[in-house]
Amino acid sequence: MAYTLCVLYLFSIQDIKTRIVPLKWVILSLFGSLVLRFLYSPNPFSEYIISSLSVGIFLWILSILSNRGMGGGDIQLVAWLGLTVGFLRQRSFLLFQIC
Repeated sequence: MAYTLCVLYLFSIQDIKTRIVPLKWVILSLFGSLVLRFLYSPNPFSEYIISSLSVGIFLWILSILSNRGMGGGDIQLVAWLGLTVGFLRQRSFLLFQIC
């Protein structure tokens, strides 16, 4: 949880300052999350992969249909979040953001 909050904090500061989420940061975060998931995974690893892909693809399609209202960095960030926290927690997070 602390890893996730630290990474989200860094991404937020960078996004507020430059409105860009660097791809290098996303890749490093994905690598870190994969290592954490292999070391500690309360749920099956496939749940995290499915969560990451399903939310990433859903937001990618949504951004195409809405004339790029959401940037690619945002989509990558939410896909990373799916890999990090899993499907149930991410679904709760997305519902909270929508409300």
